Amino acid sequence: MKIEYVCPRCQYRFTSERDAATEGVVCPACMNVIKKAPETQPTLEAQHNTVKCPKCESILQVKNNGEKVKNITCPICKKSLQVLFPDDEGKTIYGGVPDDGRTILPTNQKIESSCVLVVDGKEYELVLGKNTVGRKASTSMASLQFQTADLYMSRHHAIVNVRRIADGSLRVSVKNYENKNKTLVDSHPLGKDDELVLHDGSVILMGKTQVMFKVKS
Repeated sequence: MKIEYVCPRCQYRFTSERDAATEGVVCPACMNVIKKAPETQPTLEAQHNTVKCPKCESILQVKNNGEKVKNITCPICKKSLQVLFPDDEGKTIYGGVPDDGRTILPTNQKIESSCVLVVDGKEYELVLGKNTVGRKASTSMASLQFQTADLYMSRHHAIVNVRRIADGSLRVSVKNYENKNKTLVDSHPLGKDDELVLHDGSVILMGKTQVMFKVKS
């Protein structure tokens, strides 16, 4: 039986039929000898498609494509996690119009407790649904366009998703758009497929520009 290992030195992931606890296993990438059993993968139950990493305590948005179980890696601390989705997960997610027992997210709907992005002291209001954000340009189709001379910020730099979950509260997350310029959330790099939940005061670095997320009562 093959056992999955993650090398503690170089973080390389590989499988081996050898038992590290009794025989020792050599990492094929850096030749480090592993002499202990692999760390067990925590199983977490998703709440409204989010989980909390038990290692770094980051709140992670997990995309559910109908799976019951999904294996992910925390983009902050790189810990492997297994996520369980309850049977009713996804049936009552956002405020909107009921349809076949599920709730559909309306587009361009104002939020009662307003959420804004702040750039150079100017506030840009978010709406429920998908907000595409980036540098202002005549060719940009972004819904929120920031007035900036920062060419390291793409015209379509990131997507900020605003969702209303079952308890009536808002869940706001950010992910990269299809751009080559960097995005950091509270100093943590945002990978290609990462989506991180924002909190009041979170700072998103788009290119060289700081964008602050604020919740207004």
